[in-house]
Amino acid sequence: MIWFNLKELENKLIKNQISEKDSFYYVLAFSIIYALVFFGDQEDSFSNKWWSLLNLVIGLAITVYGLSKVFSINQLGDNTNFLKRLFPLAFVHSVRLVIFLVAIIFLFNITNEILMATSEFELTGIIPENLSFLLIENLTSIAFYFLLIKSFKKINSNIEVRPAEKSFAPGDSLSLD
Repeated sequence: MIWFNLKELENKLIKNQISEKDSFYYVLAFSIIYALVFFGDQEDSFSNKWWSLLNLVIGLAITVYGLSKVFSINQLGDNTNFLKRLFPLAFVHSVRLVIFLVAIIFLFNITNEILMATSEFELTGIIPENLSFLLIENLTSIAFYFLLIKSFKKINSNIEVRPAEKSFAPGDSLSLD
């Protein structure tokens, strides 16, 4: 199972070297992490329920758009192995984004502590807490789907699609070249 090396994972997917068992392990790991994060014992990070509702609506819109876009990109390619590609790529992108966010939050907190110690200025008071949670969560989701879309485009651009394999939408012309 590849945890971090996106290029290696993309190359294995291009060459169809990821087995169903490998895909299962990605689905299992992704599901465990999802359950821990979203169903774990966590308090609502928003003090106002309207902020929570807004975050939910924006998050659902980002998710629906992102997954729909990824699926349509896969259809334009060879239109196969969607889930076999989705879960491994989603897992690797998630791990990379979490590491990136932890580093950013760490640097932000260190900078904030230094500023408070030297000048009594606080970075945390610049943006209201509800807005900062909304921005962080949804910008992270946008980044996740942007990276996923980019990977699907890369995989599709490296897969040769034979005319017999390509699916046609109503209205498409069929040529017998």
